[in-house]
Amino acid sequence: MARKALKRHIPNVLTSVRILLVIPVAYYLFESNYLYSLALFLFAGISDAVDGYLARRFLWTSNFGAWADPLADKLIVGVVFVVLAIQGLVPAWLVFVTIGRDLIILCGAATYRKLFGKIDIAPTILSKVNTVVQILALLLVMVTLLDIPQLMKTDYMLDVVFIIVGIFSILSGIDYVISWIRRARSSWRTRQE
Repeated sequence: MARKALKRHIPNVLTSVRILLVIPVAYYLFESNYLYSLALFLFAGISDAVDGYLARRFLWTSNFGAWADPLADKLIVGVVFVVLAIQGLVPAWLVFVTIGRDLIILCGAATYRKLFGKIDIAPTILSKVNTVVQILALLLVMVTLLDIPQLMKTDYMLDVVFIIVGIFSILSGIDYVISWIRRARSSWRTRQE
């Protein structure tokens, strides 16, 4: 029985490991050790998929996981974007768009909570796609830094990827804002009745 109780915490352990991986990933990026940073970032991405699968499949969900899992994603993705931008490998505008979106969502959630009480922040489909697109883009950037001769590298290709990431970030941010406006209207009407 105790063993079964411990198993249900596996997703939370994986989420915690992802949060802890932010520091070594950033360190290896700053040291231009792209192989190690890529390996750790890839491990973080795989652990995210595994913890999500386990939480859904076995109903191993928790309050901690509900807020820590998206936080882990945003931390590692945000830090990698910032470090790569500092190194001149990702355009600054993209960092402002991706992190700005997250800040708008955070401020929107805080405002909603203050005005209407508890908020259930469930990621939208567009938000999930946005996270996947961001992770794939960062993986692509890191892979191109490995100097693999057979790998076709063009700045044009990366520019297109950056534009796609920017578009998804903006669209998913708008999607959240629209969703919260609808919820706020509904909550306001309920209060008026």
